Amino acid sequence: MTPAGAGLLAACGALAPVIFTAAWVVAGFVQDGYSARREHISGLAARSAEYPWLMMAGLLTTGLLVAAFALALHHGVRRGSVAGPALVALCGLGIVALGLLRNDCSSLTEECESRVEAGEVSWQHTAHDLVSVPVFAAAIAAPLVLALRFRADPSWRSLAPFSAAAAAVLGALFALGGIEAAPSWNGVIQRGGGLRSAPLARGRGPPSPPADDG
Repeated sequence: MTPAGAGLLAACGALAPVIFTAAWVVAGFVQDGYSARREHISGLAARSAEYPWLMMAGLLTTGLLVAAFALALHHGVRRGSVAGPALVALCGLGIVALGLLRNDCSSLTEECESRVEAGEVSWQHTAHDLVSVPVFAAAIAAPLVLALRFRADPSWRSLAPFSAAAAAVLGALFALGGIEAAPSWNGVIQRGGGLRSAPLARGRGPPSPPADDG
């Protein structure tokens, strides 16, 4: 891969959290009655949302950017297992799937919870919730596995502890959201997980390939 190509793919990683954050901020602002503190981001792309295309576009664009960034990681970090970049790619493709498999309604509202309990939601709603599980799991595992790969490459070794710490924090945040330890703050917990994973993407691009001897 050429340095220009690697730089372009690395830029995708820097741009992904910006696009994602801008999408939920704008979509949440124009959605009447939406609570960013209590509701999940997926509710902004739900069929019941007023402007679902805003969040759908954000999810699809973010997912593709993250998948492209996975290639930058694979080519930039020259030692270690391919598992780390593969997990990042899985996250990206999973985000795309979540943007296409839309919820029928905002899952954390009482009305939507009643519809789910009564089985009055579409298969896309159910599929969205099922797909989110491996996506979140990959988001936790990716920085942990990448920490091992970073340690094997002197150019990236300084990022290893930060990457491992990101995995621990993400795991704690997603666990809090999963058990609904603070239901009225689920939206903040989810967004905190997204922001905590962002530094890995925008931290730095792949180093330039070393010059050939002679």
